[in-house]
Amino acid sequence: MIRRFHHIIKNKSKLCDFLFVAIILYGLLLRLSYWGGPFRYWDSYRDYLIGHLIVQNGQYPQVGPLNGSLGFFSSPVYYYIISFILRINDNILFLELVNIFLQVLSIAAIYLIARFLFSPL
Repeated sequence: MIRRFHHIIKNKSKLCDFLFVAIILYGLLLRLSYWGGPFRYWDSYRDYLIGHLIVQNGQYPQVGPLNGSLGFFSSPVYYYIISFILRINDNILFLELVNIFLQVLSIAAIYLIARFLFSPL
């Protein structure tokens, strides 16, 4: 068993690949452990409700969520993207699942970009 890990550590490329897969799986498991549970923020319900109103009634907001730290409203494009996802399946759990998928995809993208930028030539 130790020889296997010694071989992985000896080959840095395999170690990086192993760590990449471990980070992706850990990120996925961590996010899925909270999926559908009671630990939700009020703004996710607000965002779902506004996206739902866009899908059901065609009520398009003209301003986005309030940016509390700067004191102005953001663009409503975020709500339009949410409504596009909700047109596929109008369910808050589906919206959270898509969010988890995009978060894990962004972890992978950041790692691959950093590996490309900082790997030796």
